[in-house]
Amino acid sequence: MSLEIVILLNFQMFQAALDSIQPNFPPGNLPGDPRYSNKYFNMSKGGDFKGAWNEGKSPAMDEEWEFIDNPLEHVHEKINHLYEEIQKSPGAKQVISNPISKYKELTDVKAKAAEESYEAGLQSMLKNTREDAKQAYFLFTDANNYSPGYSEAIEMIEQSKFNATLKVVVEPTVQNSQDWNFEPLVFGYTANQFVKFYTPQQSQEANLPKVDQFLKVNMNGFQENRPVLTKRSENYKDSVKTGEKVVNGLKVPVYQKVSAELTIYTKVVRARGSASLVIIDASSRAEIKNQELVSNTDWTYQWATSSGDARALSKSNRDLTAKREASYQAGSLMAQTKRELDQQLSNTIAGFYKKY
Repeated sequence: MSLEIVILLNFQMFQAALDSIQPNFPPGNLPGDPRYSNKYFNMSKGGDFKGAWNEGKSPAMDEEWEFIDNPLEHVHEKINHLYEEIQKSPGAKQVISNPISKYKELTDVKAKAAEESYEAGLQSMLKNTREDAKQAYFLFTDANNYSPGYSEAIEMIEQSKFNATLKVVVEPTVQNSQDWNFEPLVFGYTANQFVKFYTPQQSQEANLPKVDQFLKVNMNGFQENRPVLTKRSENYKDSVKTGEKVVNGLKVPVYQKVSAELTIYTKVVRARGSASLVIIDASSRAEIKNQELVSNTDWTYQWATSSGDARALSKSNRDLTAKREASYQAGSLMAQTKRELDQQLSNTIAGFYKKY
């Protein structure tokens, strides 16, 4: 019988016993102690699994799970911390005259954990896959954390990370009329420590035994249209207060009908730029990603002229009449287009390589 079924049966029996007591009070809702309510103690021996039950936020307490990978080490450290606190307090020493410590046990536990993690790392390395090398990297790191310098843990950390790392050669961007270069953005990607980008020269100098992928960003083109000017006319009417007069001994406002014609001018410059991200599997030479990145930008400016009585116009329309025609600053859309393409490329690369 699994532990989960035992717990469920005990809870049901306890609830049934409570329900049989009449009259009774409903169970209390004493909140859990946050020191313990969010801890997950890993009692597994290999094959550790992560999921909603031990990472992210706990469903009942809405607290971040704290994953305790080595429960025995955790307990010994807590006992040693209490021992040290008692030693600092004369009052506590009077109450607990002979506190216990677990320094030797902690050392033994760490040594055993280092040995187990190191051996598990070696077994993972023998499987000779990227995923197993990645698992080995974390196991060797654990071994070194438990016992710094344990066996050849440091060397194996470096070797396992090298084996686990996806090696991508970035081909140079073809010279283009805009002189756009996307390579610095590609090499700036650092979100996944198991993905590394090389220039062709760097890959030769490193004498890589295997290249996994080739990546290239092609500049498809940039086009900026000439300014397009349009205009439209609108008529406005209103009644405005011009004064007051006395009628039957009472002051009443005097209104005058006013009208105006507003001509609104709109100048628009549109631009379009595009690039393509191509990723090729080095072994099969098959394209595993070919995505076009497109940026459509525009510059818009409005001003207006009016005839008639300006009092018929709203404040926003009067503000338009105070403006004059402006000239488009050449190159501003090109810079904006490049920024948008950079952002799209950065997001696409991050989304693609997070799975590695």
